[in-house]
Amino acid sequence: MTTDAPTQPVAKFATQQSAASAWMANASDLASWVSTYFVNRSDVFGRYYYASLETVSPGDQIPVKQRTVHGELTQEVIQRHFRAWDASNLIGVHCVSPEDACRWFEIDIDQHTFGNNEIAWRNLYAARRWYVRLHDLGFEPLLWHSNGKGGFRLNVRFAEPLVCREARNFGLWAVQDWKDFGLPSIPEVFPKQASIHETEMGVGNFVRLPGRHPKRRWYPEVFDGSCWLRGEEAVRYILSLSAQPTSFVPHEATNYAPAKRRKPNRVGTGFYTPNVFCGEGVVARAAAILSDWRLPDIGDRNATLFRAGCVIGERLPISSEDHLTALSDFNVRFEEPLSNAEVSSVARSSFDRTEASRGRIVYSPAVVEEILPPDDGLIVGLEEYRRILATKYDALLGRPGLYLDMTPVGIGKTHQGARLAGSCESSLHVIPTHQTKDDLVGKLVTVGSIAVERVAAFPERTSENCRKMEQAAQHYKFGIVVPSALCSTCEFQTDCPHVSERQRAEAAPHTVGTMARMEGGSLARVGANRGLIRIDEDSLNLLRPTVKTSISAVRRFTLAVEAAIDFERRITDADVSACVPFLVKMKASCEEIAAAAERADADEAIPVEDGLPIPKMLEFVLKKGFDLSGLESKTGDLAAAKKVLVGLVSGELRRCVIQVWTDDSKGREEAVVGVWQTELPVDKNGSLNTTVLLSDATADSTLLRRVLGKELIDITPAVTVRRQRRVVQVPLDVKRSTTSGSFLKILRGLLLAFPDKRRVGVISHRPHVQAIADLGATLRARIVKFSYFGSGEDRASNEWLEEGLDLLLVVGTPRISPADIRTRMIQFGVEAHAPARSEWKKRYWRGRTETGEFVDVVTRCYDDPTWQQTYEYDVQATLNQALGRARSILSEGMDAVVVTCEPLQLPLYDESLIEASDVVEEALDLFAKPSFSQDALNWQVLAEQLHLKQRTAKALLNELLCLGIVVKEKKGKYRLHKNWSSISILTYASENATSAPQPQSLI
Repeated sequence: MTTDAPTQPVAKFATQQSAASAWMANASDLASWVSTYFVNRSDVFGRYYYASLETVSPGDQIPVKQRTVHGELTQEVIQRHFRAWDASNLIGVHCVSPEDACRWFEIDIDQHTFGNNEIAWRNLYAARRWYVRLHDLGFEPLLWHSNGKGGFRLNVRFAEPLVCREARNFGLWAVQDWKDFGLPSIPEVFPKQASIHETEMGVGNFVRLPGRHPKRRWYPEVFDGSCWLRGEEAVRYILSLSAQPTSFVPHEATNYAPAKRRKPNRVGTGFYTPNVFCGEGVVARAAAILSDWRLPDIGDRNATLFRAGCVIGERLPISSEDHLTALSDFNVRFEEPLSNAEVSSVARSSFDRTEASRGRIVYSPAVVEEILPPDDGLIVGLEEYRRILATKYDALLGRPGLYLDMTPVGIGKTHQGARLAGSCESSLHVIPTHQTKDDLVGKLVTVGSIAVERVAAFPERTSENCRKMEQAAQHYKFGIVVPSALCSTCEFQTDCPHVSERQRAEAAPHTVGTMARMEGGSLARVGANRGLIRIDEDSLNLLRPTVKTSISAVRRFTLAVEAAIDFERRITDADVSACVPFLVKMKASCEEIAAAAERADADEAIPVEDGLPIPKMLEFVLKKGFDLSGLESKTGDLAAAKKVLVGLVSGELRRCVIQVWTDDSKGREEAVVGVWQTELPVDKNGSLNTTVLLSDATADSTLLRRVLGKELIDITPAVTVRRQRRVVQVPLDVKRSTTSGSFLKILRGLLLAFPDKRRVGVISHRPHVQAIADLGATLRARIVKFSYFGSGEDRASNEWLEEGLDLLLVVGTPRISPADIRTRMIQFGVEAHAPARSEWKKRYWRGRTETGEFVDVVTRCYDDPTWQQTYEYDVQATLNQALGRARSILSEGMDAVVVTCEPLQLPLYDESLIEASDVVEEALDLFAKPSFSQDALNWQVLAEQLHLKQRTAKALLNELLCLGIVVKEKKGKYRLHKNWSSISILTYASENATSAPQPQSLI
């Protein structure tokens, strides 16, 4: 089991049974791994044991003690450690050999106070930073969550022994910035001495091996650089680790001499201030601070108590419990004290406010709470990131397996993939749509240095390469496979450009194809025996494609099947007649699905059995059935129904589920969902025989592992690239149902807020994109490109950068409906763990502006965590892909503004966005006209030209002045601001040109 970086380091899991089984089952392999990399000496080892019962009071837990055992450390002893059910068989290995050398060093970041989440989060933050630091040196650190309550161990192994003193110096060098993370003390570094000759017994200290915790049934979580692994995956990852040469150790690290330790400062330093005051002492200090406060009137008690809570929170490093105690004591002084519930509520609000002012991001009420800022790891420049990424890609050559690269959009994953393909004899590249096909082919030739004749792409069917394009379009409407139903009987087949291009692509050593082309068995067939398969973005929808259609479409499809059966009975052709058994079973499946939907009160799975082989002429016969039945498929529902039924009867489906739900406005609705599993090329033993690379910036590694059921190795560099362009979030909620007028007000406000941006791109909801045509001439002329969510141009497209834009506006939240969330959960295979419905409720979160101020934001979320995680997967992936069009990590990229209430961990826009009405825009157009731009205007001219009342015209001029659109001159006259003058010239110089795109072209 895996999880992304844990939301809370003090983890409480329902059971550790599966984890225990994994460690015990692999005890032999783990013992061999320990002997290879961990054992410095085999004549002594550490042993854990239980204290004598005579020393324990009745009802107390039996203490666990430890001692050094002088005896042989055998494989059997180590195996018993990993098979241990209690502490009596747990052991540790000594840090230093008799020759005063070490094969590893280990950092122990302690957390012995259960429930102290603040210390636990600091430990996690420090551990991950130190992991990245050591990983970037070339080591393979082992970071594991050691005790289940916020303690961590970090181990680094050497290929050859290192002098004890140098090993300890290296460890101290690695943690030299421990104060910056607000840790209460420096972590323990093993070995603890510069030489074992400094110890009394001459053997030094021992360190407990990974495995069961001595005092509780806790088995470690292991960090693999991107996510936390548990159970079998954690064990497999540990066994994959090796030792690295000592030449990787920096020279300054081996000679590092830490400053002499002084008495620790009780106030604390670093990002956080430790809670060094506690209990009665801090409560007394709080009482002293509030002793001189004037008691308020009855109506001001809440406000006074809140201010008191903020004051003591700011002045004292106080815990939440002591904070509540101090306010409760203060409340008693009121003539009519508040109730305990009211005091608790005020205490929580004031405590959250003061904690946020210390640098935390706090979400309240307690839907989500982030105590640490986002962990971006080490921040590097673009060229350094590309160098690291190139090294990762080079290591994939000749290593069959499944790999994941979640490098951010714009870094150059496609460039690196093309370069890697040039080192392979053959490769297959899968892209979302045909839009980037030519660009990728060009990179394979130029970057990969592959001869042009060795590269080919599957063609898009158009009227230029298909003489029966109109008939093909009719086939597509019903989901009919054109090559099987149309091309096989086409009189132009022998000299068809589309057929020849398709055949050339299949035979080419280096092939480019779309995801629609590679679904099902095509990926395994086309990708067989190729050195590299690279899947570009949206990998989950390719590897587990899902189709949903209504039950009414299934009932209508039954008519086409019946017509096809009647057609077959009139034809004597043997190939056509061979379709009868398949169609009969298809009809029975349609009736079974319809009956199951009628009786179902909740989602119900339809069993998928071993199916019938798909007949050669099935697509041809089904098209005849559609023609004879007179059915029309305007929305693609019949095409989806046909695909699901063919998959169910043939046994190609992985899952088939009836969906039943009740919509508040539409009532009861029913649908059927079919889920496939795209096969990957494997050998006769079922193992991958090629390198499969998933290049997906918005992927979820945990989800992909669950869906694929295969080992997935994350090669994403454990560093963050520095943004070179500004990206900011405006926390407004623009839904698909938001009126066009409200959308245009926000869009005008954004354009007015950035007057220096002359070439602007917009991505929004489809209805809002159409409304852009209603903008006035001055503002509309600045928008040179736009698209909508789901168009294809909002992701995997470089055209935005090629247009030379200087600002990208992503306006809106691309939410998905509850029914679509249920469909996603079926695709992920998690719907059984979630309720049929989930409450859609308010969510409060607090973000930080570009200048460091805190802003409270209200949005919406689902009450059930599975629903919310599924919702966030789609929404945040769509928003991040849209933002990726700005290429903000590149110097030639553009600034970006995203308007949404979803928490994206972006800096918030510092100022309040003014939602400008159409009257403001009309005034701007008036000032920009050549006939007025040279003259200063007053309110009378404005009122006359725009047909406004005197009071309205004066208020409008004042608003234009506040917006910085006009400047005031003498005698109450106003002139266009210089920032807008050049825009007016540009707009009206080309007034009759077609520079402004037309939204209708996208529809």
